[in-house]
Amino acid sequence: MHTHEEFGALIGKSLVEAETSADVPRVAAAQFVGALMAEHPSVKLPALLANVDVRQWMNDARVSESMLRTALTDARKTSRESARPKDVVRVPPRLRKKVKGDGDTKASAKANAPQSGAQDTYVVQNLPLDLL
Repeated sequence: MHTHEEFGALIGKSLVEAETSADVPRVAAAQFVGALMAEHPSVKLPALLANVDVRQWMNDARVSESMLRTALTDARKTSRESARPKDVVRVPPRLRKKVKGDGDTKASAKANAPQSGAQDTYVVQNLPLDLL
């Protein structure tokens, strides 16, 4: 009988071994696709799957179609990123003036109205200056 610590260490080692053995087909698929993309960058998955030699290699290396598809997607993504120019200056979008509606004109008329002094609270309009 194992102690709790020994049992935990045993299970941990078995999980690490399972993860490393599961990564072997993914690594093989990534290496295969990397070499393939260097020769033929526009290769498609159906063309690969139709090839008998590729099918045989997939069986031997335990590579599934989804692993091959993921490797192709990752290889295309990295090739696009490497081909993209790095020193691109981006221009901010041009600001456009907003059109004011009917409700905004009343508010803007009050805001734009000239104000006499800060102490004048009573304003008489349309009277001649003689009467003031």
